Amino acid sequence: MSAGSKLLTKSVPLYVTATTIILLRCYVRIRIVKSFGKDDWAMLGAGVCIVVTQEALYESQANMPITAVCDGMLRLLYDTD
Repeated sequence: MSAGSKLLTKSVPLYVTATTIILLRCYVRIRIVKSFGKDDWAMLGAGVCIVVTQEALYESQANMPITAVCDGMLRLLYDTD
C-alpha cells in the first residue's frame, strides 16, 4: 500500500466525521434553536480551514485532486487483490 493510500484511509474518515458534526450542529443551531452565535461562526471558519488543509494535503502527499478522493476510497475499500 502506498503512502498516499495510507494517508487516505486514515484521514478521510476523520474528515467526513468532522464535517458531518459541523453540518449537524449548524442545522440544529439555525433550524431548531434559531440562534447562530459567534462560536458557531468560529466553528464554521475552522471547518473551512479543515477543507483547505485536506485539499492541500491530498494534492501534495497523495498526488491526487480532491475530486478523486471518493473514487480512490471506493477502490481501496473494495479492492480484492
